[in-house]
Amino acid sequence: IVYKGKTIFSSGSVIYAHDYPISAVTGNIVTLVASLTTPDSTYPVTAFHIGPDRNLYFTNGQYIGRITSISGVAGNAAQYLTFESDVKTRNISDDGVNLIITGDTNVAPIQTGGNFRCFVAFWNMKSQDLTRIWEFTDEIMFGAVPVEDEVIVICKNNIYTCSVDSRPKVLLPLKGNSNYSFGSS
Repeated sequence: IVYKGKTIFSSGSVIYAHDYPISAVTGNIVTLVASLTTPDSTYPVTAFHIGPDRNLYFTNGQYIGRITSISGVAGNAAQYLTFESDVKTRNISDDGVNLIITGDTNVAPIQTGGNFRCFVAFWNMKSQDLTRIWEFTDEIMFGAVPVEDEVIVICKNNIYTCSVDSRPKVLLPLKGNSNYSFGSS
């Protein structure tokens, strides 16, 4: 991601800043966070998102980290917001006011065919308390996309719709006894 005029990226358990545009493989690389939870092979991605408060947030296992400075580690935190120890945060987006954090309890190695606790959390970034958290069950959480006043939540078995004021409801079943017919009859 590009943040404050720098390319921000993760490599293993470290987040770095580099010149933007990248002019060379070496030089001007600065360590921003050096203590990430080691990514697992089933979901090795650190998701980045610039929040409405203009800070850079990222997923880090059961934590959400925050970057405020691109000049070094001072002021940055690998564990700014904490979820339960069995949770894996998956993605971050925002609705213009709240950071939207998604996650689940299906951890490495990813289990298939089961129902696991999933959540969509809305956080105002002003305290360690969430504005709202909606929990439901699905196999695995992929992420959430805000669309106008709703949030589309994408999971393995269903696509849901919710908002900070309304709990997730199935918008489109992706598995099982779907009422949707594709193709000709």
